[in-house]
Amino acid sequence: MLPSITFIQNNFNPIIQQSGEPQIELNVDTLVFHCRRVKNSEEVRQLLPLLINLFPQLGEKEVRHFQEQVVGHLLKYSEIEEQQELSLLLANWYAINHSSETRLSGSLQAMHYFAKAIQIGNSRNDPLIKEIHRQASQLFLALIDDQHVEKMQKS
Repeated sequence: MLPSITFIQNNFNPIIQQSGEPQIELNVDTLVFHCRRVKNSEEVRQLLPLLINLFPQLGEKEVRHFQEQVVGHLLKYSEIEEQQELSLLLANWYAINHSSETRLSGSLQAMHYFAKAIQIGNSRNDPLIKEIHRQASQLFLALIDDQHVEKMQKS
């Protein structure tokens, strides 16, 4: 295991809160620093499970920082499967984490990443492509519904 992954895993130890649910103490700058040290697809593969566990705890500012500083770098060194996983990670984060003020922009970001995941899935004949389509369609229909309701309220 590469040193940066070991360091990340050792420094983001789970903390048990009163609810009994494990939470991870996170410093996004440290995560970004170590993600940017990745140099090959095996290191990306090792890093993905950690990112999947940590990502739901990130706020919008941290996700944008991660996108700007890390995503391009990880994509550069990742295989197509990891590219799809990264796309789905971002798509799902944006689909879930937005306020009423950022619903449109968050949904559009999610749709962008779902489209990337679908594109990759089609090239791989991925059996999960139907599920990705379903998620993207659900989000799209909810967005259309919101826009329709908003338009009706203005009338």
